[in-house]
Amino acid sequence: MLEFDAGRHLSLHRPTDPTGGTAFMSSLITGVTPTAWICEDSGTGHGVEVVLAPWAAFTVFGVDMHDLAGAVVDPSDVLGVRAHQLAGALAALPGWEQRFDLLDAVLAEWIGHGRAWSPRVEWAYEALRRSRSTLTIGRLAEAVGWSRRRLEYRFQEQVGLAPKATARVFRFRHAARLLTDGWTPIRTAAACGFSDQAHLTREFKHFTDLTPTAFRAHSRAADALAAAVHTPRDTRTLALAT
Repeated sequence: MLEFDAGRHLSLHRPTDPTGGTAFMSSLITGVTPTAWICEDSGTGHGVEVVLAPWAAFTVFGVDMHDLAGAVVDPSDVLGVRAHQLAGALAALPGWEQRFDLLDAVLAEWIGHGRAWSPRVEWAYEALRRSRSTLTIGRLAEAVGWSRRRLEYRFQEQVGLAPKATARVFRFRHAARLLTDGWTPIRTAAACGFSDQAHLTREFKHFTDLTPTAFRAHSRAADALAAAVHTPRDTRTLALAT
């Protein structure tokens, strides 16, 4: 996230800790996180959020992604002077269409000059996402032609989490979407491959500090609030986004 002015601040906190959390300026970089956070802003300002596939972030940032997993850092700590230069260039443009075009061009240039990611990591990541945790890590390693240890190392390097932890996140996300859509916990547990409803509850407590029922109620309240205060925004899904 890159801010164009200093009028806005962000606060990150766990769902069960609405009054706590950590405050950040609205320019930040974060990697894959194994737990859920709520991000709230205060003040007014302008900025842009870019969502990169993990392997694209590995190339753009030039650091091992496990160093960013679960972390929130200042963009200049990773990108150096490029972060301020890009924010300034975006702020100077007259409209969002021009800003998106500049982002496309800059990100393509950074990727073209960055470290190459492994196509095997990309394929394995997508295979895990599609399987929703039904694919074993042994079978995944065999499919890409690596040992299990090699696969785990490259995942931590270019994704930020080990394959098993990544699969766990994918399964949680799928379950969270079903619950938000109105599915019952017991039906969600069966559809997502949890051993039983108690297993689903343990996972939700791990990721969000909430039970599935409390998470569903919290999500509906958040959706209602977002609808009440929504203002239109210009958005574009970049070719590099996931």
